Amino acid sequence: MGVNHLGVEPAQLAGATLALLPGDPARVGLIAAMLDDPAAVAEEREFTTWRATVSGRPVIVTSTGIGGPSLSIAVEELAQLGVRTFVRVGTTGAIQEGIAPGDVVITTGAVRLEGASRHFAPLEYPAGADFGVVGALIEGAAANDVPFHLGITASSDTFYPGQERRDTYRGYLLPSLAGSLDTWRSLGVLNLEMEAATLFVMCASMGLRAGAVCGVILNRLETESLSEGAKAMAEQNAALVGTSAGAILATPAL
Repeated sequence: MGVNHLGVEPAQLAGATLALLPGDPARVGLIAAMLDDPAAVAEEREFTTWRATVSGRPVIVTSTGIGGPSLSIAVEELAQLGVRTFVRVGTTGAIQEGIAPGDVVITTGAVRLEGASRHFAPLEYPAGADFGVVGALIEGAAANDVPFHLGITASSDTFYPGQERRDTYRGYLLPSLAGSLDTWRSLGVLNLEMEAATLFVMCASMGLRAGAVCGVILNRLETESLSEGAKAMAEQNAALVGTSAGAILATPAL
């Protein structure tokens, strides 16, 4: 086993094979509290880990921090510890009409605008979600009456220029990135975030399962201003869908 960035020992997973992965460490407790028997396990750097149970089976909730490089460390080390199914439970900005704050996006595939996934497979390799995980997320959204949108996400390495936001110091944007949102909209991309592509490529190439559900905090066709109420609702709905899907994924098929 390599360096232990998570600060988690094998016995602390109690045999868990499913991990729910928010980006924000502050969201770990919120998600774990929706399951049974939540208990804090470790806190190292951006990686906060709790263990819980669903239907008597252990589930791990670990924060990944922001971006693919950080997420890749969490996935590598959780896989070493026996986790085989990974579900990103995050937040996102929508770029298509008809997607409202508080809705969730269930990602079927991701545009690889990041670099971390290239360390696991060449660019020709698709960043696709596991079909079974996608199905569980759809069931989770339906069970909680959470409006959901199913489709393609774009995953960027940067929050500002990669998502066509001018840098906040100079107001500059590379010419090659100008108009990129219109391009992704015209190709049917639903939203932008920073981790799904890395997660999907890692897991598919390693024989693991992965999926992603992200709560919509704003629609960038309408505003760039974030409302705290919308953020809280997006986090809550993504957590509801993710934990409901977790109950399905943690239970072996009969």
